[in-house]
Amino acid sequence: MTKLAYRHSRLAHRARTLASASMLVAMPLLMGAEGGCPLLLDTLESPVQAITVLQENADGSVEVDLMLVEVDGSDEQWITSATNAELRTPNGDLIPLEMKEDGHYRAHSDDHPELVYVGDDTNYRITFDIDDESITGAAADNEFIAVVSAPADEVTFELTKAPDFAGDTAEIQWSPAGLEGLMEIRNGKGEIIYSTFNLATPEFDGSKWGSLIHGGREQLRVDVFADPGTYTLSFCAVRSQEGLDEELSGGLGILSGFLAGRCVDDIQIDVPE
Repeated sequence: MTKLAYRHSRLAHRARTLASASMLVAMPLLMGAEGGCPLLLDTLESPVQAITVLQENADGSVEVDLMLVEVDGSDEQWITSATNAELRTPNGDLIPLEMKEDGHYRAHSDDHPELVYVGDDTNYRITFDIDDESITGAAADNEFIAVVSAPADEVTFELTKAPDFAGDTAEIQWSPAGLEGLMEIRNGKGEIIYSTFNLATPEFDGSKWGSLIHGGREQLRVDVFADPGTYTLSFCAVRSQEGLDEELSGGLGILSGFLAGRCVDDIQIDVPE
């Protein structure tokens, strides 16, 4: 099998994986858009995967994290050579994103006061350049753009059933129920032991999107609180703009996306033996 044929086979497999995350439902809209078929093909072939998370924290601060990954056959690795990465706010301010660790280009309102959360359904836009053709290939003339509208809703969150003992289940509830849940749980040592959207690894197999929780309610499995001790629950409710959407550049791979939303105060619980 040639390298090109292998890549097509690999990407086709990834596209099928996305069905479980409901990402391919956007395909009819994309195919119906002007130039939709070439855009779809470019997206399937693009080796550049980008996920952005924009969040307003409970203290009112705002942060953005653009994660860039190169997918080449079975190899996935961080992209560290992006330039001119920036976020355009609904107010028209351009916020530069700096690489703080491999593959992660970030900004925080502590350093950029103009970085604000405008939740009135107007768009945030991410753009960046990658000049290295060994990474980008022929990906849609290297036009890397992603757009999302931040939801205006206030977020509520509660632990409706705490674990009664180590190894017990727990239940959470949030509103608006129409927004997806980003959740992270840390143990007493500060280690992440549960995450619904893990940005620490470059793997792109559909599992990140499939791990988002939906419907305003979730039961946490028995292995989340497997040991007695103190746990910290962090939660954000977000709107996601996923994968095959005509607002996303064809230069971004099929597993790319943009999430934006608000976070609540952390909850700390003690789990007995």
